[in-house]
Amino acid sequence: MLRRSLFLFAGLLIALVFLGARPALAANDAAFVSQVVPTTLVAGQTSTVSITMQNTGTTVWTQAGHLGHKLGTQNPQDNTLWTGSARIYLAPEDSIEQWETKTFTFTIKAPSSPGLYNFQWRMLQEGIEWFGAFTPNVVINVTPSYAVTVCPGVQVEFGDWVDDGPALQQCINATPAGGTLQIPAGTYEISSQVVINKPMTLRTLGTAGSALSCEILSCATLQAQRAFNLNGSGFLVVRNTSRVTIDHIVLDGDLGERIEFPPPPTPPFQHATQAAYECSLGNNRWGFNASIHNCANCKFTYNISKNALCGTGLEFFGHDAIITNNIFRDNGQSSMKNMGADGLTVLYSDRALITNNTFIDNSGMALIVGGGRNAFIANNSIRQSYQLAIAGLMLHRFGTSTPGDFTGAVVTQNRIDCGTARNCHFGIMLGPHPWDATVQISGGTVHGNTVINARQGINVEGAGTISSPLTLYNNPVSGTPTSASFLCGTRQTSPLNIYTPHSVVNRNGDITPATNRLWHGCP
Repeated sequence: MLRRSLFLFAGLLIALVFLGARPALAANDAAFVSQVVPTTLVAGQTSTVSITMQNTGTTVWTQAGHLGHKLGTQNPQDNTLWTGSARIYLAPEDSIEQWETKTFTFTIKAPSSPGLYNFQWRMLQEGIEWFGAFTPNVVINVTPSYAVTVCPGVQVEFGDWVDDGPALQQCINATPAGGTLQIPAGTYEISSQVVINKPMTLRTLGTAGSALSCEILSCATLQAQRAFNLNGSGFLVVRNTSRVTIDHIVLDGDLGERIEFPPPPTPPFQHATQAAYECSLGNNRWGFNASIHNCANCKFTYNISKNALCGTGLEFFGHDAIITNNIFRDNGQSSMKNMGADGLTVLYSDRALITNNTFIDNSGMALIVGGGRNAFIANNSIRQSYQLAIAGLMLHRFGTSTPGDFTGAVVTQNRIDCGTARNCHFGIMLGPHPWDATVQISGGTVHGNTVINARQGINVEGAGTISSPLTLYNNPVSGTPTSASFLCGTRQTSPLNIYTPHSVVNRNGDITPATNRLWHGCP
């Protein structure tokens, strides 16, 4: 019995010594889990990739401003070959605990010159350290351009940097009214405007009926070339028609390429392109990605509109719109004068359905609507992680050109997260008076929306009338400071502000405290 006890004691002592000798876990550490990366791309082709990493350290991975955790390029370190950036960011809401995994899904673009290129990444905490495992290096073979058939008798060559707009226009013209044009996945370089003026559907071949995003699927990308310089509301335009559907298409304004700095030395241009120069002067229609004008019963579904030069990712007007399950991201550049861009600008649309869209780091208004009786604006996600937006969501009236009538409209279950840097001047803006005190919006019910970390949570000014008040209740706001900086300087702020001299609001029993401050002239 004594020998057995001594044996057990010795075993326990050895175990304790072994455990005591184990090295402590590092604060920052990561293990590679998996990746989905193509091994072949055509020059200039875009593709969606994913990389999954596991947090094996003791520090929780968060975005956390400039000291946040990120995925960074390697081989060579800090290269910008694949995305135009050396970093892939966590989402604002991410909080990756020890042993949890994070999947980074993002779009890459192959270099314009054929050859073999390394693709490798590693985790880092910005300004602190690189840490953990490298992803396995993938050598991607970038091949020369090749021809594809867009429609019978019409071909384009991907990667040759020639304008594909005329070929797309020829195929659109050949599609009968009410028909469908399905175009192969790949990048279509556009330097001449593509116009749809009849009922039809434009979508990526093979995506019909799919509920997957173009962040996951390979979709047809219409990408503005540097040569696209037109004051015409975008490189894709739908006008004066009805029942047009745009589905599973990527619209890429290629802001980074078209706004290059330093500027050329010869006047009058102060930017790399005429369009960028016009944007800098405040002529923002030069910078649109797309517009759908005077289009009844038109649909915009499962698309991506990104990198608009200025203005907006999409401008829409026409009744009975269906705008659902799209992504609007990285439109405009807030750090440069007059280079901001909304994600989605709906001038007016009665009975519009604007739902389940994602807005990421747009630089004007993420989502702005100028009128829509019986519209339903719901379940949209708005995030501002690195770029400043004037407002996350706004009900507006564009002077006298739009009605500003929201009678019967419901705005609900939208989530606006402005990030730890408070990258929204306003979370939700209801009424036009900070910009234009001469007009008013009427009607609308706004409830059940969430605002996080806006400088001014919700602001109501120029909303509601005696006959058609704004109904506003149960909109949780958190993270709003007591004061913040705006274009007009530093102002006192609050979770909820209702300027009652210029607004008629039915609180529907909501007793959330509200300030009563004037914001005229202070966007």
